[in-house]
Amino acid sequence: MNDAPFTFSLEPVEPVHAGRCPLAAVDIAVTVTGLVVEAVYALRFVNTADVTLAAALRLPLPDDAVVREVELRQGATTLRAEVRDVAAARVAYDEALAQGRRAALAEEVRPNLLLLRVSALAPGVPQLRKRVTTW
Repeated sequence: MNDAPFTFSLEPVEPVHAGRCPLAAVDIAVTVTGLVVEAVYALRFVNTADVTLAAALRLPLPDDAVVREVELRQGATTLRAEVRDVAAARVAYDEALAQGRRAALAEEVRPNLLLLRVSALAPGVPQLRKRVTTW
C-alpha cells in the first residue's frame, strides 16, 4: 500500500470551481471476519458553488482491495454502480454529462486508486454521499 498522505477531495472538472466541493464528513466502518477485512467509506461533500458541477474523487485503496459496491446519493436520488464494459460505461457517462443528467462512473486507475466521477452535482443540495465498500 502507498503510505503517502492523502486527503479526500471532490474536485470540480472546471478549474474555475476548484475547492467548491469541500468534504463535510467521513465515516469509515471496518468489519473483520477471519482473514477478510471489509471497509465501508462514506464520504459527504457539498457543492458550495452557485452552479451545477461535474466533479471527480480519487480514492486511494490498499493494493489488493476489491471494490464490491459504489453508491452515490444526492438529496433523494441514489445511484448504484453496475458493472459494464469500460468503453460502454464511459460513453454512457459522457452522454449523461452532455445532457445534464445525473450519472457516475467509477474506474480503477491502478490497483490502489479508484477514480469516481459524478455529473450534475446540484448547488446547495445538503450533501453528496459517496459510499464505497471494499474487501
